[in-house]
Amino acid sequence: MLSCVPCILPSVYIGIPWHGVMFAYAGADSDHFHVEFMDQIMYAGKENASNTLQALILAIKKFREGHPDTTWAFLKTDGASCYSKSVFTRGLSVIAEVTGVAIREHH
Repeated sequence: MLSCVPCILPSVYIGIPWHGVMFAYAGADSDHFHVEFMDQIMYAGKENASNTLQALILAIKKFREGHPDTTWAFLKTDGASCYSKSVFTRGLSVIAEVTGVAIREHH
């Protein structure tokens, strides 16, 4: 189910962070592979390590609502600089405490 929340942006606002998250996982049958997509549009001012980490945490929490048995994940990013900042990489270590999903690898 999709829902819309009206948002009024000030005219001086230049851009918005838009995060696309893909969750790929094996199905119950060994020959099935599932993919789910989630878009997050944030009124956060800019795409930086803190906002990107927050978007990842929100996406994982939302995914776990439908998949509560998920306890770990691999993270693959597009290599943007916000994913390599120390705030983001240190933040990955606490995601398990916040979401219940441990990030085992980050590429």
